[in-house]
Amino acid sequence: MSTQDAKGGKVLQFKPKAATAQPAPEPQVVNFKTFHDTVQAGDVKTAGRMLGILLGLSETTGTMGAQYYQKQLAADPMHMMKTMRLRSVLSEGSANDGIAHISDCFGISGPEALAALEKLKASY
Repeated sequence: MSTQDAKGGKVLQFKPKAATAQPAPEPQVVNFKTFHDTVQAGDVKTAGRMLGILLGLSETTGTMGAQYYQKQLAADPMHMMKTMRLRSVLSEGSANDGIAHISDCFGISGPEALAALEKLKASY
């Protein structure tokens, strides 16, 4: 599309392309801080994948855990502090303490909590 300027010359005009929504890139590093930041950003699906990786669980279970974490965090911003204590509970407490803490943090229980406990203990 072109028009003429004040001197009679052609001026080209371009219409900008409409912006398309791009999903936020997943962080290169997956840890509990990036998980928390992703939940805070409202991207529970990505946070669920991250939690699944961190806890050695399926993406579906990770997403349920991320949704639980998001709800708990909205109700109590200090919920994040429970997650920060996870390492010390795993190293100092019993297996039952670790499972209870995982359940408190992410709403994950039963065999999934036991699998998460084993994955975390192997990581630390």
